[in-house]
Amino acid sequence: MARLSEPSISTHPVVSIILPTYQRLAYLMEAIESIRAQTVTKWELIVVDDGSTDGSADWVDSLEDARISTLRQPHIGHPAVLRNLGVAQARAEWIAFLDSDDRWRPEKLVRQLALHATSEDLQWSYTGRSLMDAIGIPLANARFKPWEPWAGWIVRQILDGDATIALPTVMVRTSLLKAVGGFDESRRWAEDYDLWLRLSSRAPCGLVDEPLTVIRLHRSFSHDRPEVDQGFMAAYRSFALTTTDAELRSKAQRREGYYAVWAANKWVTRREWRKALDALAVAIRRTPLDPRVYRSVLRLIWRFLSARGRATASGGA
Repeated sequence: MARLSEPSISTHPVVSIILPTYQRLAYLMEAIESIRAQTVTKWELIVVDDGSTDGSADWVDSLEDARISTLRQPHIGHPAVLRNLGVAQARAEWIAFLDSDDRWRPEKLVRQLALHATSEDLQWSYTGRSLMDAIGIPLANARFKPWEPWAGWIVRQILDGDATIALPTVMVRTSLLKAVGGFDESRRWAEDYDLWLRLSSRAPCGLVDEPLTVIRLHRSFSHDRPEVDQGFMAAYRSFALTTTDAELRSKAQRREGYYAVWAANKWVTRREWRKALDALAVAIRRTPLDPRVYRSVLRLIWRFLSARGRATASGGA
């Protein structure tokens, strides 16, 4: 059973901050320090501890900050479930998310709240971001795909991958988040991207074009895993099944095929031939005219035959 340490907040929070964590005490200290440094002080922080054994939950409790509560959860390793647990405890009109290895600039919350105060139509928003390495040294954005600012009805830009939204930059009205169903707990990967598609289909998005969030890139990043590509594939497939816009449906199906090629290539590298073949079957259905699909098919055949040949030679020796 999860156990929640109850806060005794004397004033109702304006923003509920959801922060899941697991075995990241050093990073967690920095993340919470950046929350406590916010120029907005009427917030509540719900730390969802995923069964850490490094003393994370005890350290959070030791802060004795009435705005902070700890939800202790047996380890499940499922971000969508953990965040939804936090959302279920949230009391504020607005919800913001922070990962335990990232940080906010002191003006992050106040800038977004000011943006939302300008228009009732803006029920969710995000900010710009900067990057840092594992030990907190800033990374040059030039090393990565250029970040582009987009606002308004941005579902097309999200589908195309032009609008890249980092989870810790987002603020969303609690009622909208619950109306779209929160994070999809059937998804272990790309669950945030799936949520952006659903939010952007429902409401226009606001933007604070300032790098108010600092994202940490380190070895635990999992973008080189085929499971991540499959997560995106599932998000596109779900969107295609639910949208009534034929153009967007076609776009989502093409994107599913694109990620299927990436997944297949990574499965081949792992020598998991059946999974690679299954991914390529999706790619052929979704993007039958894309030459990358057939290059990947040839790569699969060549790698498979090479592996069998080496196995045969080794067995014969």
